[in-house]
Amino acid sequence: MSNFTWRYPASAIAGKHRFTADDILLLRKHMFPMGLISADDAEQLLALHRCPSEKCGEWDNWFIETMAAYIVVHCYPQSSLDELNAEWLIALLAQDGMVRSAAELELVLHAMEMASAVPDILSCFALGQLQLALQSGQGAYAQSRVVKRSGIASQDIEFVYRILRGSLFAGKMVLNAAEVSALDRIDALVRGKVNDPSWKVLMRSLSVRTPEGHATATPWLQMLAEDIALDEAA
Repeated sequence: MSNFTWRYPASAIAGKHRFTADDILLLRKHMFPMGLISADDAEQLLALHRCPSEKCGEWDNWFIETMAAYIVVHCYPQSSLDELNAEWLIALLAQDGMVRSAAELELVLHAMEMASAVPDILSCFALGQLQLALQSGQGAYAQSRVVKRSGIASQDIEFVYRILRGSLFAGKMVLNAAEVSALDRIDALVRGKVNDPSWKVLMRSLSVRTPEGHATATPWLQMLAEDIALDEAA
């Protein structure tokens, strides 16, 4: 957004002390009558969202729904997410890989829930928000954590399952190698900490997806243990 220029009526609304429901109606009627239809539309709405103005209760839900509809429904491939639009969304929202706004993190999660397919770059990015929370206590997800301890809490488990909801099959979490690595980095951070018991269950259920899209016959942790044993024998 280096060459960013406000359009009307966003230009009039941006300087207000408080955004009201009437401002949403004004934007919907005069600026986004067909929803967001371009990257510039999305940048205008995000810039408004990031204004320090107080927001009415309807604002966050409207912002999330409108942005998610653009990236998932309007952009190609419709009803899905590919690496290109996932990379665009990450670049739009994140600074140094970190989402700082609760509504913007909810936008990522909601877009993933709407999409019939999600590339691993986006699921790993979302998992990275939990890693950042555990490492440094920074970011939107860290702010939302009720339990501030360094181990995994039940809220964190729910967050992970929300990200990977489409990957659970017959009691196994069937992931690709990048997603497994993202969870392994989190596991390394919380090893020896007080973790919710379901974290161990989740990690034991991991199975790597083959290039053909099938789960490997051997759970991931067992494969890792066998690899370590082979290395030690060698």
